[in-house]
Amino acid sequence: CGTSAWYSVKYENDYSRLFTFDPKGEEKLENLVKAVLDIGGELITFDEACKLPPVDEKYQVNDRFAWHRTYADAWANTPQSKEFLPICDEIRKKIFEAEKQAKTDEQKKLIKEAWFHLTCGENSDGRWPPPPQKVCEFNYKWNVDHLNQAKECLNWVK
Repeated sequence: CGTSAWYSVKYENDYSRLFTFDPKGEEKLENLVKAVLDIGGELITFDEACKLPPVDEKYQVNDRFAWHRTYADAWANTPQSKEFLPICDEIRKKIFEAEKQAKTDEQKKLIKEAWFHLTCGENSDGRWPPPPQKVCEFNYKWNVDHLNQAKECLNWVK
């Protein structure tokens, strides 16, 4: 879904197919899972993966490398990234301050919610693609809404 959608946006400047339903999507996913299991792979949740010990083998990643064979600079230098970065930095700073001040379970819960909303608000889809293309309005609004929700979670911080 994501790759074909971004192809439509980045190379065809066509947002109309961003959320196109693929009637063969379920079949494709089932085939992918079966193929992974057939070659001896094991499927686990993200939480389970985070609890595993680090691997011994070295894993080489180029500096600044991001997904879709591009570099983080591609996202960092769009007008939307430059707009969101200082907002995200300010929220992050306020979360760190909240962690120092938190005394109640409710405050600790709000900090956790603020982290969630900040993470959602930093979504790269709301920062991409660069001009002359335009960021999809839904994705941009997603980022803005989550950043506002993160700020609301921190209203109690002095």
